[in-house]
Amino acid sequence: SYPEAEPTNAGGGRRVLSASGEAMKLVGRGAELGKIAAALREALGGAGPVVGLAGEPGIGKTRLALETIGLAEQRGFVVLAGRAPVREMAVAYAPILEAVGDHLRSLDSVARTALTHGLSELGVLLGSLVGGRPEPLADPALEQARLFEAVARLVERVQDTAPVLVFVDDAHEADAASVSLLAYLCRRLRGQRVLTLLTYRSDPDSLRPLREVLTSLRRQKALQEITLEPLTRAQLAEIAEDQLGGPVSDALLDTLDARAGGIPLFAETLLDGLREGGQLRQSAGRWALA
Repeated sequence: SYPEAEPTNAGGGRRVLSASGEAMKLVGRGAELGKIAAALREALGGAGPVVGLAGEPGIGKTRLALETIGLAEQRGFVVLAGRAPVREMAVAYAPILEAVGDHLRSLDSVARTALTHGLSELGVLLGSLVGGRPEPLADPALEQARLFEAVARLVERVQDTAPVLVFVDDAHEADAASVSLLAYLCRRLRGQRVLTLLTYRSDPDSLRPLREVLTSLRRQKALQEITLEPLTRAQLAEIAEDQLGGPVSDALLDTLDARAGGIPLFAETLLDGLREGGQLRQSAGRWALA
């Protein structure tokens, strides 16, 4: 249900696509993107910040995160990105498995061996991507602590050569083990060239699994939280003009504003549906409802 993104050039810029496959620009999030750009600069300086993008479904959290990934790649960051599956389909450590596993698979065998040398605990998570397995311990808590430290040391090794963006999308859906690991990494990687970026829903029910972690980060003044608000009517008009390739009528904008409620994903999906259904036409140089 989220827009797709694909690399556009060797510099790492990203183009976000609508459901119809057309490139979309980021609308109405300039201030928020400026805050994230500042956090990237802090990470380059070794501050190890944590940024949380919060908001209701469809508000554009992932869209803004994808823009952040583009900025980070242009600045030479290594991106470790994973998405938490819906809780009913949760696999332990799923977002970290995706983030770290994808990076290791992108390396040749020599670089992968050098990066994971001495971190055999990672074999529990990543199997054949890491050589060897540690001797099991009788205490599950010690086993988990050893695994968490191995993941943190791996990220540290990556940031020895390049700054790192650790991105977890839909963190509110993460299983309990992933939440514990995220909390450990946020604490352990402070003072490193690492930016941790989380997206999550802002309603109390969705936030329940993350509440303790977020409260702890706020108490430590380690969390920069950005809550995304619905777009204005003028910003919805900008989205419509960009998506349709021209200005829109007041009546169409009224419909878009009333039905989408300022949620960009809903607006884009509605426009795609109207166009594909032949319910839009151009009149006097403006797109209108047929």
